[in-house]
Amino acid sequence: MKIWTDHLSLRGQEETTEYSALGPGTLLLDIETTGFSAKYCSIYLIGCAVRRDDQLLLTQFFAETPAQEEEILVAFANYLSDKGSVITFNGQAFDLPFLEERAKRTGTPLSLNKLISIDLYRVARKYRAILHLSSYKQKSIEEALHIKREDSCSGGQLIDVYQNYCQSRAPEAEALLALHNHDDVFGMYPLLALLSYEKLRHAKVALTDIQSNDQEMLLKATLNLNLPAMARIHSRDIRLLLEENRLRASIPLRRTRMRYELDRPADYYYLPEEDIVVPKVLASSIDSTRRRKATRQNCCIKREGIFLPIADFVPEPKGIPIFRENTQSRQAYLECPENQPKEFMQNYLEALLHSIENYRS
Repeated sequence: MKIWTDHLSLRGQEETTEYSALGPGTLLLDIETTGFSAKYCSIYLIGCAVRRDDQLLLTQFFAETPAQEEEILVAFANYLSDKGSVITFNGQAFDLPFLEERAKRTGTPLSLNKLISIDLYRVARKYRAILHLSSYKQKSIEEALHIKREDSCSGGQLIDVYQNYCQSRAPEAEALLALHNHDDVFGMYPLLALLSYEKLRHAKVALTDIQSNDQEMLLKATLNLNLPAMARIHSRDIRLLLEENRLRASIPLRRTRMRYELDRPADYYYLPEEDIVVPKVLASSIDSTRRRKATRQNCCIKREGIFLPIADFVPEPKGIPIFRENTQSRQAYLECPENQPKEFMQNYLEALLHSIENYRS
């Protein structure tokens, strides 16, 4: 077994998402294997990195032959003794189950289930639509985040290199195996920028400009976070553009008459002459010839006003009136108040951002 170490300076990155994501007890992890089946294949290289102050420290455990797999698993288990969370790329589907299976088959005590697991592949899947990713491959994500990295070969191509190394012990083959894993682990660090988009679930918006006409409202705002790459949303004519800590939005407006449907029509009377409904408890003084039992079609409050659409990926808010054009309409709207539109629009934008992981283009 061989153990290799290296370090990467993180000086000047103290305020970034990547830096804060690698807190005490958190490691980056990537493994290299002789195939995809943990039942029949083995692990020959385990690469890990942790942050110590402003340094990213890499440790690699290398099995010079498949017979040394148990040695590197034991060394890795000892390395994990003070770790509480692990960050991988597709590790929840591959690296972690593979490690658990190989540890079980070699009789190595390895407690991976105690670790909090963050899989950057799964984070990328949630935000594929807003980042307009061409695929979920690491290369596509790196391109979207403007990360430049050269990788001369894939993990699959290195299987033959390792098998040849086991016979030849060629230094150039060893260097290639080490370098690939080295770059994969260090290359995961800039991908931590993906976690910035997770913060949108709790983002705060500060409006800086509101302009409107009869058809749309144009908004500019700042966010309490920074995004590493531009994100775009286009849903039912709602358009959002997020860039760094800035937000621009175009929201369509409807100046019309809409209806707010009331629950429990049995509790209301409908007055045809006035085209309104009143609660039965207040209708005792109304002549019976002027009232009818309310139905689902007429048990509503109708209002003239300015209305904004609720995006299809945003849950309908509770406790405030939801308007529709008619009983068949699926599109829901909110009424824009004449007073305090700034506070209302900040809440409207925050609702969009807090549900952004549900957006599908």
